[in-house]
Parts: sequence; structure tokens; C-alpha cells
Amino acid sequence: VSTQSTGGKYIFLSDIHYDPYYGTSEAFGPCVDNTYSTYGNKGCDAPLKLVTSTLNDITANYPNLPMILTGDWLRHDMKEVPNSQQDAVDAFATMTKLFANMTHVIPSPTLLTATLGNNDVVPDYYFDITNNNTSPHSLLGNMTQAMTNNSLLSVEEAATFSRCAMFSRTIDDLTFVVLNTLVWSRKLDPPINTTAITDPCGQFAFLRTALEQTKAGGRKAVLLSHIPPTLNLFDVLVLSKDDEYLVSSYLDQYSSILQEFNATLAAQFYGHTHELSVFGDPLFPAPGFVIPAITPNYDNDPSYLIGTYDGYFKDVTQRYFDRSDATWKSVTPTIDTILGPFDSTTSIRAAVMDMYFNDTNWDFFQQVHAGGIPHNLSLIHI
Repeated sequence: VSTQSTGGKYIFLSDIHYDPYYGTSEAFGPCVDNTYSTYGNKGCDAPLKLVTSTLNDITANYPNLPMILTGDWLRHDMKEVPNSQQDAVDAFATMTKLFANMTHVIPSPTLLTATLGNNDVVPDYYFDITNNNTSPHSLLGNMTQAMTNNSLLSVEEAATFSRCAMFSRTIDDLTFVVLNTLVWSRKLDPPINTTAITDPCGQFAFLRTALEQTKAGGRKAVLLSHIPPTLNLFDVLVLSKDDEYLVSSYLDQYSSILQEFNATLAAQFYGHTHELSVFGDPLFPAPGFVIPAITPNYDNDPSYLIGTYDGYFKDVTQRYFDRSDATWKSVTPTIDTILGPFDSTTSIRAAVMDMYFNDTNWDFFQQVHAGGIPHNLSLIHI
């Protein structure tokens, strides 16, 4: 599916974690009454007021830019609320309508290109791929319908999204390939025989076809998903457990396909950790970004990114919500000034190595990693 020109600029946001029960006894975390900020609080997920503030800021400052959302629309532990399945459907419908109501200022018919995350299912991490005759989980059909009803998916895109939350979309000269890395996760529920099932949902075949078509069309591909193909530092350093988010055999296949289509790849974007990071891993040969969260759950500042694609993503600005005065502000300088350029994995690795010896650059990374305001935020949350 192709859309009209955007001027090469995009909005990137992730991990909204909208909690319809914020401020009530059913809230996620300690925010169980009206004594907590209506814009959210450490240890809690995002109230509606924070979600609408985010979208209003985008509308006011970037009214003609399409948005990329790398998953986790919904709060953590949705299974703990009284009517978990229906409440998840209703909360997701609320979110799609909020995005759809922005379309009057967006020229593109596809305002939002979005993935699903591990908290967009009930219970968390649940995605049953073992029955090929039904929807992989009970919410996916309803989510697909809500996105289609609000013009966030075309009929063609909905056909693959309803099967495994994957689709591809072309905007200008970029093809965005939306994947569901949850099915490759070590925490997938119910667990699968990873030796017997070599291609869950047929997603590797889908990815290969999408990249072949992108290459044949002379375009570049941008990979979008939620759980990144990186180390799980929390499990490694705190729990002394698995060192990767994804199953090793699936990571190997993913890496092999990406290396085969190296020249076709422009970038890859994920979420999940709630904190901004960039990575330049030669095994996954495209500049990698982990988009920061809107939810302030880990005491991070809610933030999102704006970037321009011109051969590679540049002029990447972080916009953050200052909870001290409830206003949105921009970090200066642009992120790629310190952590880039983002033209190759080699450039990113060089910038990372420079932080070992450059305290100013390290301090800047800690600032943007935490959401925009320097504070003592752990570097290993997930």
C-alpha cells in the first residue's frame, strides 16, 4: 500500500501503555486514587490525559507528519482488571479513535503505521500460533477491525495483520515492514517447540517476500517491531537469566535475512525497553533505534522522536514532557549530533565507543536515554 509524500519526516513513539483505570483501585501500580498527578506517575502507566497531551503536542507542532508506533498501546497486566478481554478491546478502540481524530491535519490516508507489543495481548506475552484455523489470540480480530474502521489499516494490510500482526506499507521511497517479534520471544505464551516450528506465523517468509519486493522496486526498507533483537540487560545483570529477548535460532534466521538484504535496509525501529537507545550490530546490518516510552512507569520522562529520512535518518529530535510544569519541550542538540551520524552501523559503534572517553557525550546519552531531563535513571529497565 502506497501513500503520498511526507517530505521525508516522521514521528516515532512507543510504549504508550494507556491505563483506562488510572486513578482507581484497578490501576496498574500505586496510582489507585486521585492523589496522583493526572499526567502520570513513576510506577504507573499512562492516564488518558497524558495520551491526549502527547497527541495534541504532535498535532500542534508536526501536523503533517505520519507517525510510527512501535507497540505496547495498552497498560501492563491487563489480565488483572475485572473484564480483561473486553476492557482491552475497549481501551484499544479508544486509542485508535484518538489517532483517527488527528487525520484532519494529516494529508496521508495512513496516519499511523503501528506494531503490536507484548502488553497488547491478554495475558501479557500471550500469542497462540499453534492453531492455524483461528486467530492467534482472541483480541487480534477486534484490534484489526478497530484499526481498519479508523482507516489505520487498509483491507489488504488487515489480511496479514489479522493473522500475525504483520504487514508492509510504502510511504514515498520507504517500505515499512511491520513485524511481530513477540512470536520469536523467549517468553511467548503458550511456549512452542522452537526446533519443530522454524517459522512461527510464516513471518520469515513474509519478511523475505517484502524485502524482495522492496529491492525490486528500487526502494529502501525500514523494519518495525516491538521487542528488539538485542541483549536483555535486565535479565543478565539483575536476574542472571537469558541474555537475549528473542530465541537464538530465530535471531539467527532474522540476522541471515537482514544480511542478505543489507543494501536494501535503511533502518530498524523497536520499543519495549522504555528508554532511548541506538545500536549498530553488524549481525543486524541497519542502524537500530529503540524508541523511548510515553508511559512514565520507570520514572522516565515521556518522550517521542522526530526524524528526517534523506538517505538515512538525520536531524533526530527528542520531544519530552516536563512533568515539573506539564509542558512539552525539545532536547538540544539533535540526537544524531552526539550519537550519530546514523548512516551506518559503523558510525553508531564509533559514537558509542567515543562515550567511553567523552563525559559530555555520555551525559547527553544519559539525558536522552531517560527521556529528556537528566536524572538517576537505571540503564537496565525493560
